[in-house]
Amino acid sequence: MELYRAGGENLIVTGTDEPVYTTLLAGFAYHRELFALVDAGLPNAVVLKAGTINGAKALGIDNLVGTIEPGKLADIIIVNGNPLDNIAAARDIAHVITNGFAHDPDELLKSAENRIGPKNADDHEFWMLEIPPLQRKQASSNNPM
Repeated sequence: MELYRAGGENLIVTGTDEPVYTTLLAGFAYHRELFALVDAGLPNAVVLKAGTINGAKALGIDNLVGTIEPGKLADIIIVNGNPLDNIAAARDIAHVITNGFAHDPDELLKSAENRIGPKNADDHEFWMLEIPPLQRKQASSNNPM
């Protein structure tokens, strides 16, 4: 929020760093990140830019992606509702368009079943990632740090 207040709205980017299955798959975690940014007080428009053009600029590929305009690559989603009014609408996906073809999101989810993440309760442990919390060591009397 402080970065936004200081004029850094074009520097805020979103993106999950979750490389494996934990409690959320990356796409779902991404939506939770959007919700968290709005909950922190950022305007919906700023959050949507953080998830689109700002990320493309950060990666140096904004000439290719990040906005919908002639000459750019674009896979897009069509949502039910207006995420500028309610960020939760970004998760209410009506269609996914990629390579010029519209996909039904329910069919896409169904096609991914048993292809990512655990296949059953016995397979769940293999996919879990446990990362111990970072802890700062107590400073000794000889070392102020």
